Amino acid sequence: MDSRDGYRGVQTKICDRSLTQEINEDFSLPDYQPEIRRLLKVDVALPPLAKYIGAGKAEFSGDVIYNILYIGSDNGLYSCRLSTEYSFDTQLDNDKNCDMSENIVCFAKASPDSVVSRVTAPRKLNIRCRLKAKVCAAAIRTISEQTSGLFEPANLERLTDSADTAFFCHGVSEPLSVGDDIIPESHSTGDRLLRVISSEGTVFITETNAVQGAVNCRGDLNLKIMYCYENSDGSAPAQSGSSALTLPQIMQRKIPINVSVELDGAMPGDDCRAWGYCPEISVIVEDGRFLCSGEIVAEAETQRNGKVPFTRDMYATDRECLCSYTDCEMPIALRCANGNFTQSGSVQLSDISVAPGSSIIDISGSASADKVEFDHGKYIITGNCRYTCLLSDGEELFTKDFELPMRYEVDGDNNSEGKSGSDGLEVNVDVFPVSCRARIDGERIGVDTEMSVSMRICKDRKVTVLSQASFGEKTEKPKGVFRICYPSADDSLWSVAKRYQIKLKDLESANELTQNQFVKRNSSSSLDGIKFLVV
Repeated sequence: MDSRDGYRGVQTKICDRSLTQEINEDFSLPDYQPEIRRLLKVDVALPPLAKYIGAGKAEFSGDVIYNILYIGSDNGLYSCRLSTEYSFDTQLDNDKNCDMSENIVCFAKASPDSVVSRVTAPRKLNIRCRLKAKVCAAAIRTISEQTSGLFEPANLERLTDSADTAFFCHGVSEPLSVGDDIIPESHSTGDRLLRVISSEGTVFITETNAVQGAVNCRGDLNLKIMYCYENSDGSAPAQSGSSALTLPQIMQRKIPINVSVELDGAMPGDDCRAWGYCPEISVIVEDGRFLCSGEIVAEAETQRNGKVPFTRDMYATDRECLCSYTDCEMPIALRCANGNFTQSGSVQLSDISVAPGSSIIDISGSASADKVEFDHGKYIITGNCRYTCLLSDGEELFTKDFELPMRYEVDGDNNSEGKSGSDGLEVNVDVFPVSCRARIDGERIGVDTEMSVSMRICKDRKVTVLSQASFGEKTEKPKGVFRICYPSADDSLWSVAKRYQIKLKDLESANELTQNQFVKRNSSSSLDGIKFLVV
């Protein structure tokens, strides 16, 4: 938590909510785009959100980017990128024990839940998108106890302790410009012209390293370009011996990237994870080459366990003392890391109404991690991959959607020990398909997907701390030479000393006890082998 001397605080959640929002908007294609004859698919991209924190609430704003693939009025294949803005806000919990002026970590993660689109005119379409957003905010909560009444500091006995608790940071990088100059795998000849149909970029973070105040990330921008060749008049070139349509081609290229994400509070040695977006990518053709330019944005988180001191109990040796206690959330950091795996599966052609003899042009996908469980020393992440496949039956292009189950396993650590299941786990997992490959095997479509996964996992835990101690009238000490206490099975050195209002060191001295440094004074094991005590 905070390393300043005398400071005691724990990072605690002041917001953990899931919100939904409907976005319904009409769009018109730019003048340079051909009219829409048939809409094939609409993909949704959601770059990181901008945020503002103030007046007890968090406000977020961002863009919804729609990547549209359609058949034009000339039967050619085209794409278009449209966008709209959205915003939402949510209240933050008003906890008087939290410092709401600084050190607040707050972010929101949005994802598309459903997208419905329809063409309303040759150059117009309506898109209705339902978004889900998870908002998380945390602040530093003071866990020092409050005292009231008169007391002499010299007569106070305080039971102090410390606990490991998780601390995390979150940040978003500045946009990083990327680019490349690519020669198509099949070169244009004669009067044929090269035309880019669509382009998309997927960020794959392969290495993360936490440093002071930042996370350094390395990886690749996986660039995918769909293109075709046309005659100089814009018509498709005829295929030898056939009148069938000319199929588009796909080219993929990896562009190495290095990006640094500033994180206030990050420290060397922290566990970290990162993921990225490519909200802008542009590909133009010049002299038979693809000139690619765009920008990427990365998000990152760090996580570590730090010891936080606190007071478990208190009493005075000369006054009445009434104590109040509270349960304080102190989660344990379990895992924060990046990983990758290959997900394979297949679907029956008949199940998605695809005729035998069709061919696959392209496939794209998205993924969701719906459940995380701990079992036999491993975290098991399960969910679904949603695919959109672009196919040809020899006469027309068409798309089909289908889902396949997803499963990923990763080793736990020492802090993960405990019962299996998902109870008590606080999970933040992001899964992205990096690249997809599809093939038709007989009567099935087989899919192999390289998946990127980043995860941050904690384990919920509550620790009982002293919240308030009220001191009253002075107490009279009983007269006598000595008293004998026969401790019960639940007693400890601390409970006996508190009951008889004597100092711990006096109780240990009177009974010639040597305190084992590994045994806590409030533990029943502190009285192992003790049948009676002189108090």
